Amino acid sequence: MVGVENVFWLRVFSSDDVVVTELPAPHEKSVEYEWNSQTSGGARYMTVNKKTSENPTWPINPQYLLKFDSSIFMKIIVRKVTGHFANEESKVGMMLTKPSLNEDSLPNTKVVNTKKNVNTNTNKKNQILRVLESTEKILETKQLNYEKIFRKLSYNHNEWVVESSYHNNYTASLFMYLNKIDSPITVIPTLQEYQSKYNFKLFIYSNKPIELISLNNEVKLSL
Repeated sequence: MVGVENVFWLRVFSSDDVVVTELPAPHEKSVEYEWNSQTSGGARYMTVNKKTSENPTWPINPQYLLKFDSSIFMKIIVRKVTGHFANEESKVGMMLTKPSLNEDSLPNTKVVNTKKNVNTNTNKKNQILRVLESTEKILETKQLNYEKIFRKLSYNHNEWVVESSYHNNYTASLFMYLNKIDSPITVIPTLQEYQSKYNFKLFIYSNKPIELISLNNEVKLSL
């Protein structure tokens, strides 16, 4: 059972000497919220009469900004916490994507002309080192104004999107490896059906520290 503390013994039998070391516990963030008439937008795509099209109401789903300062492994879980799960038809899922940015949220950067420093005799190794150094400088200057980041309202066809399957009435999960430069991302818990009403809990377990920011104070629905 989840959340139950108890004592256990771990015995290891082997043909040679072994060393058993306890690994550190993962970093954990969780938040509880609800899908209701104002926040249950359904999946990104809906199938009606065997025709699949983009669902115009998905932006009203709860949205969270996930920040991290280094390359990271994480497990993201969305779980219903109310209802009779075995009898429910609305399945659980989630989407990950990049947040919507405006000019005020972007860092002030200077464009440097490096052509005058290029040596035509530079070998490939030096070129690679120069690219790595430039990438590190980009990461160091990537200081976004997170107060100016808004909810996701639309997608372009070339945008980064990861979407879970909708196979379970109770829970959905994604296991991800993300680089430092991928931060931040937007996490969008969803139900497959539009305007289904349930409470849910979002869990994020990771091997590095993370920060989770709610973007739900901007939800406005007018139908």
